[in-house]
Amino acid sequence: MMLFLSAALAEGIHTGIPTEGVEGFSLPLYQSTATGWSAQVEDGLVRVFVAQDVETAQAWVVTMQEKLARFDPQPYPDLADEALGDGESILLLRDGNLAILVHTKANARQWAEVALGAISDEPVPWPSPPVLLPSELGWWRLEAPGAVHIAYVGGSRMAQSGLSFSEPPRAAVAWDSWGRAARVEFDADGMPLPSE
Repeated sequence: MMLFLSAALAEGIHTGIPTEGVEGFSLPLYQSTATGWSAQVEDGLVRVFVAQDVETAQAWVVTMQEKLARFDPQPYPDLADEALGDGESILLLRDGNLAILVHTKANARQWAEVALGAISDEPVPWPSPPVLLPSELGWWRLEAPGAVHIAYVGGSRMAQSGLSFSEPPRAAVAWDSWGRAARVEFDADGMPLPSE
C-alpha cells in the first residue's frame, strides 16, 4: 500500500507544454482531443498529449505502443515515469498526465529531453469548451475565450464573418497555450450536449 501511494505521488499533474516558443519546435499542428498536438523538429516529429489525469495519459501510451508495435519499443530507463523506445528514432514516454511521442531519424532522446524540459506546472485552470452564442438574426457565433486555436466539425460557416454559422457545428474544440483541449458537441439547435 505504501509503495502504491508513493508511486502515485511521484506522478504529478502538469499544466502542459507550451505550444509555441519551445526551442527547435515548429508552430503547433493541432490534431484532436484523442491524439493531442504535434510539432515538427529537425528530422522528425514530437507529438504531445495532455490529459486531465494520469490514467488517460497511460491509456494514450498503450494506444501509441500498439500503433508502434513494428518498432518493438522496449523499456527505456531514467527518462520519465514511463518510457519506451530506442532513444534514437522512437521514444514514447509519459510523465504524470503528459504523454509524448518522439519519432525522428536520430536524436529522439534529445527531443524528448527538450519536451520534458518545457513542462510547466503553472497553476492554470483547464480550458473551457467553446460555446455557441445565438443571435436574434438566427445565426450562431462560436467563442472560446483564452483559446489559441479553435476547431469545429460540421455546420455552415458564414463567409467573412469569423466563426459565425448559419447552421451550428456538430462539435468544437478549444486549445489553450499549454496544449490542453476541451471539446463540446452540439445538437441541431446549437445547444451543448451532455459530456460523457
